[in-house]
Amino acid sequence: MSTPAGMPANPFPGLRPFREDEEHLFFGREAQVDTMIDRFADTRLLAVVGSSGSGKSSLVNCGLIPALYRGLLASAGSAWRVAVLRPGNRPIAALAATLAAALADPSMPSAAPADALANDVPGAAATANGGDESFFTPAELTEATLRMSKLGVLDAYEMAQTRQNLLLVVDQFEELFRYRALTDTADDAARTAVAARADSDRTAFVNLLLEAAAQRELPVYVVLTMRSDFLGECAQFFGLPEAVSRGQYLVPRMTRDERRDAISGPAGVAGAGIEPVLLTRLINDVGDDPDQLSILQHALNRTWAEWQRDGASGPVAMRHYDRVGTMANALDTHADDAFASLADDAQRRLCETLFRAITDKGTDARGTRRPTRVDTLLAISGATLAELTAIVEVFREPSRSFLMPPAGRALGPDTPIDISHESLMRVWQRLRMWVDLEAQSAQTYRRLAETTELHTAGKAGLLRPPDLQFTAAWREREKPNETWAVRYRSGFADALRFLERSERAYREELSSEARERAEQAKQMEQQRRTHRLLVWGVPLVAFLSFAVGTVLWMYLEAERQSQRAEIEAGKARASQERAENALAAERRAKDAQETYERAYEDATRNTPQVRAAVANAVQEKSLIYLQVADANQRSAAERLRAQLQAAGYFAPGVEQVKAAPAAAELRYFRESDAAEALTIVRQLERWGLGKVRARLIAGYAAETKLKQFELWLPVENASSIRALVAQLDDGSVDTRKAAGQALQDRYTASPRAIEEVLEMLESQPGPSVSGRINALYFLSRTAPLAWDDKLATRGRFLIAGARKGGDLGPQAKAELMRLESVLDAVHARSAEPVGEFSKPE
Repeated sequence: MSTPAGMPANPFPGLRPFREDEEHLFFGREAQVDTMIDRFADTRLLAVVGSSGSGKSSLVNCGLIPALYRGLLASAGSAWRVAVLRPGNRPIAALAATLAAALADPSMPSAAPADALANDVPGAAATANGGDESFFTPAELTEATLRMSKLGVLDAYEMAQTRQNLLLVVDQFEELFRYRALTDTADDAARTAVAARADSDRTAFVNLLLEAAAQRELPVYVVLTMRSDFLGECAQFFGLPEAVSRGQYLVPRMTRDERRDAISGPAGVAGAGIEPVLLTRLINDVGDDPDQLSILQHALNRTWAEWQRDGASGPVAMRHYDRVGTMANALDTHADDAFASLADDAQRRLCETLFRAITDKGTDARGTRRPTRVDTLLAISGATLAELTAIVEVFREPSRSFLMPPAGRALGPDTPIDISHESLMRVWQRLRMWVDLEAQSAQTYRRLAETTELHTAGKAGLLRPPDLQFTAAWREREKPNETWAVRYRSGFADALRFLERSERAYREELSSEARERAEQAKQMEQQRRTHRLLVWGVPLVAFLSFAVGTVLWMYLEAERQSQRAEIEAGKARASQERAENALAAERRAKDAQETYERAYEDATRNTPQVRAAVANAVQEKSLIYLQVADANQRSAAERLRAQLQAAGYFAPGVEQVKAAPAAAELRYFRESDAAEALTIVRQLERWGLGKVRARLIAGYAAETKLKQFELWLPVENASSIRALVAQLDDGSVDTRKAAGQALQDRYTASPRAIEEVLEMLESQPGPSVSGRINALYFLSRTAPLAWDDKLATRGRFLIAGARKGGDLGPQAKAELMRLESVLDAVHARSAEPVGEFSKPE
């Protein structure tokens, strides 16, 4: 950050260590420097050891080195050449570069760390020699000398022909262990070869330092700065533990007065004061934890910048400290500001990928640094070098210094990208969330790879829901690749093939089940038709048979009467002599004929009327079949059937089925019956049956003109579900467990139960922490098929609100992640794309 004209420069370095030229700003460690000089006089190898953030590098840069220049090491004098380096993943190359720079020009007693690996940059050799690539650079010549024998440092010193003392400062010596075999290749042979070369270089580097410090003929001295938690790693090298033990200086904690000087001293040098109240607050906030010193420096850096924005008048005040978030939030806010300054969502996604790759939860729940080469980061993210560099530059800008290597160092394919200080992982909440996501993603992959191996060995089957949906959603969300996966476990390609095979098998199973359900539905419909025919066909056939029989009897009776009339007429004609009888017979014949004609006319006229009357009588009433899944519902269904009969509906009986819907349904089979269905629904609701859904079942319409309906009664008891949901937040642990188990056993596929739990979580002020965890636990284990689009929208809004609100424990975060996987599975099975969701009305 540039300093406005006329304003004092910021005297606090932030997360980075104090540089050698900032000695005038370094306060609070004066007494410790004398002890270090005394220890250095006894041994030429001084190991400055301390916890992360204890100020080791600053103590060497602004305490020890200036003291040597002042001649406090009496046996050596005050003429020094200083070479400062960090070993990184190429320790001998780093040592060669800094030695060449320190020994080449007597007018420059130290080399800037930014030049320590100049030969890593393409074209550096040509640049160093005026563009002529036919010559070796001084760094390359020095590296060749170092690799010739373990006396290489001494040989390089003699070749320089200088009489000045040489001080080698190996800052952050633990990089020798942290950067070991820095490769993520999937090829086991290549990994072994890289590890072997790295081990050889590390051993040669340590031997160079030990030999330089062990001899007494040449004035070569060595200083190491190292985190105390890596002391045990020194046993990897012969002679190193003994040398470190002899020359170890453990950085002590600062006293309260020393902390006061470290705060007020730099401000006083810069020409400003600090309010006494703020000074006391800062001393109290930092406490005795050495890890807080770097966070204190960062908070002071931000507070000073805020004071400058406020006009830089008067002392630095409490209001400036509060505005930057105090020590508790200053670093978190500063890192979030850097993240917000990225240009677009693509850069923010790349930023997340970068930080997830260079951190690891490992054995520390807060996260540990995991330096990663640039080429590996490019392979994981799919980004270009320019795109990655743009992100790195934002976070290693001098006013931030969140990433290493420092600003100004060009990035090459083998350059390690690392977090500058562990405190960033402790304090930056966004990074902590990313670390958790990375750990969960790695766990999902490891579990998939392990299941793949078990399946190959015949000890496990293919993936099944819900694990199948969770794993498939993970693949779509994370989009892992081979380079990423090999950091956690081998077998990535086999694992993805196993997942794809599991998906195909499950799709085929669903298709087969769908065909079976269709066939069962067809058989059930045939059985229902047969049942309806028996219920209505037999009485109808009997009625029609009676009507037809009556007409036929009338017709036959008329025919018999006609035959008798003809016989009588014949007798009359044959017996002409009986004239009086002939006349009577003729009249009877006429009467019989008239009777026959009337009967025939009546029969032929009334038969269609009878049929129409029967049809009209049937169509005046609707036919309603009752369906129940629970035998205990039969008595209530029978009472409802009697009530339907009394209201003028035909309700032949109650049929028990294997399953019932979650809510009452009145099913109809023709679109023309929709109006009648709504009329029946309103009647049922008036009788107190609750909400009844009218539902058209297409494809099962019968040929008859009858209006046929099926009333399906639900098994679920809403009040029971509501009571169980309420008990999730009960004061008794046993009650909460019992309620959760009951919901898990009965209602994981119930939309009603899902809705009740969502309402519980959406209520104000909402359930307790335990109740919220129990509710999320149930939701995260529901079947994806139980979620409709509206419930899924509410679920996603719930997840977004919970994360925005913060204050989530690890279990709540895990359940939210699992619930998000369920909703991803819901989205995956949807035929239509899901758009942006908003708060439900």
